[in-house]
Amino acid sequence: MNPRNDRLIDRSKKQRRAIVIASLGSGGAERVVSYLSRAWAEEGHQVGIFTWEAADTEPSYPMHPGLQIQGLDLARSSGGSRLRGLAANLGRAQILRKSLAAWAPDVVISFVDTTNIVACLAGLRAPWPTIVAERSDPATAPLPSHWRKSRRLLYPRAAAVITQTKSAMQYFAGRRLRTRAVIPNPVPPPRLPPAPMAEREQLVLAVGRLGPEKGFDRLITAFAQVAPSDWRLVIAGSGPLRQQLQEQIDDSGLTVRASLVGFITDLHRWYDRASIFCLSSHYEGFPNALCEAMAGGCAVLSYDCPSGPADIVQHQVDGLLAPADEPQTFANSLAQLMGDMQLRTELAGRARNLPERYSERAVLEKWDTLIRGVTS
Repeated sequence: MNPRNDRLIDRSKKQRRAIVIASLGSGGAERVVSYLSRAWAEEGHQVGIFTWEAADTEPSYPMHPGLQIQGLDLARSSGGSRLRGLAANLGRAQILRKSLAAWAPDVVISFVDTTNIVACLAGLRAPWPTIVAERSDPATAPLPSHWRKSRRLLYPRAAAVITQTKSAMQYFAGRRLRTRAVIPNPVPPPRLPPAPMAEREQLVLAVGRLGPEKGFDRLITAFAQVAPSDWRLVIAGSGPLRQQLQEQIDDSGLTVRASLVGFITDLHRWYDRASIFCLSSHYEGFPNALCEAMAGGCAVLSYDCPSGPADIVQHQVDGLLAPADEPQTFANSLAQLMGDMQLRTELAGRARNLPERYSERAVLEKWDTLIRGVTS
């Protein structure tokens, strides 16, 4: 991030902070928006959230009662051709700009790649600075070429670009960005002390959207290959692959030992029950569930996918990492964890220190320093 003299920044001044995100559904970006908006509202800032959803859409996560949420009803398909898509997104940008202008923010913070591009369009020559936050590694979650070109053109006009990891920021190396910052997600401490490993169930837990990027199919394969008969697998989340994953569970003979339990708002009781947490993603941004599971006392196993897990897990210290393209190593590591209570206990005990590395206070301070810097 560009150096600034914090003594020149008035941190007592309350601001009007607008957040732009396509939806307030059940994803990781939406969860972070729920957290940040609540924290800023509790600090006395006025916070508005602008989404592509219909006005009556209910958020998946609890929201602060003082927030002003505006659903702009812009989620309709933009059609088949690139030209029609461009026209649709120019229309979205125009509507967003009018809505933001009426709300008169001091700053706009946008989340997720394509939404960021529309927010940048809406903010061209506007009186407010626009901050864009990437929520995955652009190198591993590539956009279609016309979106990539738009990002190259518009991100240098943003007041700041945020990624969650240093490796994700490498995608923008050599780009002429005004300000760049790496801000991880906060990891709150568990509400109650985590249960000792000896009191936990023989349960493997995974959490995330049931989409191809999360790799739950290869987790099911690994579990079917190595899990003793007294272990269970629970996958929490919703998404388009639910039926396909259920069929895989049934075909693997796991119908009574593996469960898809749907979207769960409060996962802490599951973190407290599970002995092992697995992250099987092909790519990530900064996996909240992995962090929460570590803080909650689970022994964790993750693919070393780009980007995020290697920033969080210290291999053989507070968790295990398997090379991204070695499913057999992942399965062998899962078998090792299930068969070794002492290893699970040691890894989980050290993992509980994670909230100290990514404390809420430290992360909020990074956000506030960045926002104050671009608005001062």
